[in-house]
Amino acid sequence: MVNFFSAWKGNTGGYDARTDRAAQSASELERQVSPGRGRSGGAKPQGEAKTYTPEDIRKFFTDVQKGKYRGKEAERDRLERDIFAAQREGRIVTA
Repeated sequence: MVNFFSAWKGNTGGYDARTDRAAQSASELERQVSPGRGRSGGAKPQGEAKTYTPEDIRKFFTDVQKGKYRGKEAERDRLERDIFAAQREGRIVTA
């Protein structure tokens, strides 16, 4: 059946206004749904982003539990956010 429609399309020039409108609508929908660039002017990383090993992550969270970051909450939060970002970005490597 596909061969029939392929042959027909080849014989008629292949333009179908309905298909063209559907493609335009799909493109417009994709543009509206797909995320664009963020509006924040966030800091761009200098050089390569840090990679973490599972051991680095275990040690960090063990240190947090032991209270080694007490009084250094900003540093703890920054490291924790970077670890989660590393997970999303594939920067967690095996040693």
